Amino acid sequence: MKDSIPMKIKVEILRCGTSQTKIARTAGVSVSSIHDVITGRRKTYRIRAAIAEAIGRKISEIWPTASQEISQTHGRGKQSAK
Repeated sequence: MKDSIPMKIKVEILRCGTSQTKIARTAGVSVSSIHDVITGRRKTYRIRAAIAEAIGRKISEIWPTASQEISQTHGRGKQSAK
């Protein structure tokens, strides 16, 4: 079922008369970044938001677990100096 999400997003992009290239230009990112988010290789909130806006959907409609994934990734990475 998870594999169908990228296909549904791609179909929706075409149905809306846009393209991954147009979304990338609007978001100021590479087409490969858009592709990586669509296919699940990356989980960048800003790019997800650009894709969602382009197809007239909410992020949570496309990626129901997005808020959980984002909060988990914020806990990792650089630790702040105290």
